[in-house]
Amino acid sequence: RVQFFSIVILLFIPVLYWLLKCPESEIQANTDPAVIRGADRGSILDRTGTLLAYTTLTPDGRPKRVYPYGDLARAIIGATGPWGRGAYGIELLMDEPLAQKKDVYLTLEWEVQIKADEILSIEARRFRSRLGCFILMDADTGQILALSTIVKDEAGQEDLAIKARYNPYLLFMPIRWIKDQGTWSQADQKGQREWIHVSKDLSLWSPWNREQIEHISSELAPVTRELIDLGFGDILNTGISGKETCKLPLYVNDLAREDFQATPLYILRAFSALIGEKGLVKPFLVMDFKKNPRNAKKIQWINKERRLSLLNLFSRFTTPALASIWWNESGDGKRPGCEILALGYWPEKRPRIVYITALKGASLDPIRRPGYLSMAKKALRLGISIPLDELGARPRIL
Repeated sequence: RVQFFSIVILLFIPVLYWLLKCPESEIQANTDPAVIRGADRGSILDRTGTLLAYTTLTPDGRPKRVYPYGDLARAIIGATGPWGRGAYGIELLMDEPLAQKKDVYLTLEWEVQIKADEILSIEARRFRSRLGCFILMDADTGQILALSTIVKDEAGQEDLAIKARYNPYLLFMPIRWIKDQGTWSQADQKGQREWIHVSKDLSLWSPWNREQIEHISSELAPVTRELIDLGFGDILNTGISGKETCKLPLYVNDLAREDFQATPLYILRAFSALIGEKGLVKPFLVMDFKKNPRNAKKIQWINKERRLSLLNLFSRFTTPALASIWWNESGDGKRPGCEILALGYWPEKRPRIVYITALKGASLDPIRRPGYLSMAKKALRLGISIPLDELGARPRIL
């Protein structure tokens, strides 16, 4: 018995010491001038100079990180931890310059970001989707003008919406159209619009009819080289959530049959290269005044004539220009948890802004709810009004 009580006392002494000393140590750490200086971080601003995150002092003199727009782009901006250092998002990725009191400018535009959040919220609610994102990008430079995320699961990590992977089948027909244009008849080049059920698992919204899709799919011509040229396989360092990678299968001849997936940003980047004048851009979120604008890479098999023929095919239906639905059949015949992708651009004749809507776990049929996937036009109209070659030099809070 004496031995038992001795062991209890020995275990209790460290606990008692911790209870007595740690609160004092914590208070000392939070009020220590060196710690306060470390928490006095640089600000995060959008492209116009609007403050998205900054540090102020509380009445008792302690630093406090402030996010004026609340949850606006919170998955991207991130937050700081208890000791004033970055915990996730831009706050973490740019922790070193921010800790050195250097301001960080993002390519986001706050009005466009607000509209993007609104559009994604409506689409996710209408389709009852549990996870998704909406990205708006400048097709000429790769600047990300808006990036909205939504997630409804127990984890609550919004960056999951950015990292989620989707099948890029909706790029298959545009790739083959450009590569094999010489084999298409004049009748083939009359754009149509309807949902085509490619298989029991896949539906496609595009200007191509069922016969064209079946004909191209039956040829089994490989598109691995083209996917590599469109950036699949590159390492992207966008400033969103660290470096992204996308591994390609060794041989791809039909994306509908391949177990190949990519993040929304890879898919948007490839779509932009197919229709944009500049070629394959490098998406980025953090402004670098020394390196902007970044050079795009020209793709040899996409010439002006073929690109314009593709735009002509998409004309009058640019929001979305392409969309796909991957169904997840259940045993009772219902179709819960489908995956939705939509790609579009603006203006019609000379794409300057491109976007992607990506939703997972949607339990309602998008085909029966026409119009909601075209809501992106509101954000595109705002995005096109931005002077993309100018940056704000003076912080402001609106």
